[in-house]
Amino acid sequence: MHIFNTPAFSRSHRNENTNLGNSPVLDNVKPKLSGTELVKTTPVGVQPLTPQDYANAALSEDISLPSNVGIPSGVRDLYAGAQACMTYAGFWHPFSGVAVDLLGRAIEAAVIARIQQFGSKGGSFKANIDTLKHLELISESQQQLLHEVRRYRNARTHAKEQEYLGIAGLDFFRLYRKQIIEIFADPA
Repeated sequence: MHIFNTPAFSRSHRNENTNLGNSPVLDNVKPKLSGTELVKTTPVGVQPLTPQDYANAALSEDISLPSNVGIPSGVRDLYAGAQACMTYAGFWHPFSGVAVDLLGRAIEAAVIARIQQFGSKGGSFKANIDTLKHLELISESQQQLLHEVRRYRNARTHAKEQEYLGIAGLDFFRLYRKQIIEIFADPA
């Protein structure tokens, strides 16, 4: 199943010295961006992205968590920390990697918070995802996606070197934002 069809998961956007495993998800995606220089098209031609471009993108509505979903403050705080790091990634690109690492912590916190709302004490991240499915709070496809997120988060946590993500880190925000919202959706 190829769920991470984003440039952030593309092998060409990773430092080859990282040890992120041999996931078919990571190895078989086609990058949407080429090279490491990221540019934008303007009325006067193609120009490099500026720190302001990063800030605008990281604070945009499609990246921010909605206020009308019952997401606990601890999850929101981790997510906001990730957003802050991505906002400043235009000044120092390694912040994009820190942002994605914080997103991994936010999604795990979301899973834990949700199962605790239903009286479960929790366990490992894997077991907690399976508990969400057992409680019928997520679908089987959501469960599979969360396990892919967990595996990627674990690979990043234990990598010898952190990968450079740049603006492609925003793809993680869109994916993780959607998952956090779905975790806290009312069960059907």
